Amino acid sequence: MVAQQPDAGFRYWAFISYSHQDKSWGRWLHRALETYRVPQRLVGMPIDRYRLDPQCDARCRP
Repeated sequence: MVAQQPDAGFRYWAFISYSHQDKSWGRWLHRALETYRVPQRLVGMPIDRYRLDPQCDARCRP
């Protein structure tokens, strides 16, 4: 399974917003997300995107 590329109009996959008071926490979170490794047992596992989307009901399922 290959990760999808973000839309051409966007530079990042996510945006983290935090207050100046939380600067150390924001740096920790950024580093944790950048270095997170998906467990090998989950790589290639199919994802039920409909189940993950709280907005999805019977009308949006194929």
